[in-house]
Amino acid sequence: MLIRILFWPLRLLVFLYVKSFRRFKGQRIVQLEIPPEFSVIHPGGLLSLFQGDENPTLIEFTAILETLQHSRELETLIIEASYLQISWTETFQLAQYLQRIAAQDKKVIFFTRGGDLRVLYLAAVCKQRLAIPNATFQLLLPTGENWFIGPLLKRLGLEFEISHAGKFKAGGFESLIRSNYSPTAAKNLKGLLGKLRAAQLGPLGNMALKPRPPAAQKKTRKSARQTAASFLGKRPLWQAEEMQAIGFWDALLPQDQILHSLLEHPPASSLSPGASVLHRFRNVNASNLAQTTLPATDEAPETADPDERQMELEKLQKRVDPVVKLIRRSDARYFELFRFKARPRLALLHLNGAIHLGNAGQNPRADSIQALGLLPVLADIANSDCEAVFIIINSPGGSATASEILYQEIRNLARQKPVFALVQSVAASGGYYLACAATQIYASPLSLLGSIGVIRL
Repeated sequence: MLIRILFWPLRLLVFLYVKSFRRFKGQRIVQLEIPPEFSVIHPGGLLSLFQGDENPTLIEFTAILETLQHSRELETLIIEASYLQISWTETFQLAQYLQRIAAQDKKVIFFTRGGDLRVLYLAAVCKQRLAIPNATFQLLLPTGENWFIGPLLKRLGLEFEISHAGKFKAGGFESLIRSNYSPTAAKNLKGLLGKLRAAQLGPLGNMALKPRPPAAQKKTRKSARQTAASFLGKRPLWQAEEMQAIGFWDALLPQDQILHSLLEHPPASSLSPGASVLHRFRNVNASNLAQTTLPATDEAPETADPDERQMELEKLQKRVDPVVKLIRRSDARYFELFRFKARPRLALLHLNGAIHLGNAGQNPRADSIQALGLLPVLADIANSDCEAVFIIINSPGGSATASEILYQEIRNLARQKPVFALVQSVAASGGYYLACAATQIYASPLSLLGSIGVIRL
């Protein structure tokens, strides 16, 4: 604190510099791309000097979205995402942040070059959705497949004996001793797939498409209201032009023309794929999907002088800010001139991969959980001045002995300071056991939890 008081004149200059940011008004535009996948950790020390540019971690990226949510300057966020390889839990978290940004009266525009259901999930929570022409989208929902080789092994003279504690614990090994799922495992799998399917189609299920006319309703005897989930679920593969025709995409345009969608009078070529548009939703059914054409209309599109449009586009380009600059200005607003006490510190621990016993003194790894190697890390956190601990868990389980060792250490840590377990894609078996040692557990609707018990093969 004494050092902070001595440097108070310097803090005063910084404070005046921060206040000068008030000259920046709102109506800023930011373009931000979601990386195909997030990094788990970043190397530190001298090794980081030789490391190339890496994708941000999920924590770093969501911190950017959090800052944009509270930014006074941001008016429009253009979020880009294509061919994502992130987990469904990460997809859910990003969707939550995009919805919060939109709830702050900020315009969120989604742009993509193609992808799977995760891309459509994020697009469905945005008010305006853009894609490049001829983009392809896959709607692959979760399925359960297994090979049962129990009878074959018996013919070969091989037989496995499985001992387990836990009603559902042996389900993963039934393929070695049975010819099909047991009733308990089949019921569990059916319920799990049903809930995952409903969660992955969540935003699409709430998104109503263009209603069909009464004549079409009488022919099909179906409700006038169809959601994107019910209609797009008819096929696993869709073209962007087909999805635009049913009202999912607002426009199809190249990436370098994204700003054209913000013009008061956008050029017709940027908002229409021309002859590639197949149909309007009211003329769509499963049989004539590929043959229907767009009916002619007597309404002439509203046009503007090309010079005026170019001037308007140049004004928009001047409002585009790099996300780094906007974040720097937004963070500077929280600078406090008379704050001499350091802000609270938090500890963040990643537990990713299968749980193993490991060796004492072994450095922690990003792709597995080594119990003995993590003991010094947990001890350092317990002795530090951190006020709370966040443990990010993404583990299918592993060694029962290693899980018990880590459980006891995390439990002892939770007696000294709050420990919050944040479940990513999966916290099963020993992974869920570790989460139970925390003060509180947080998980998304798309996280897999459970598999309680132990098994011996």
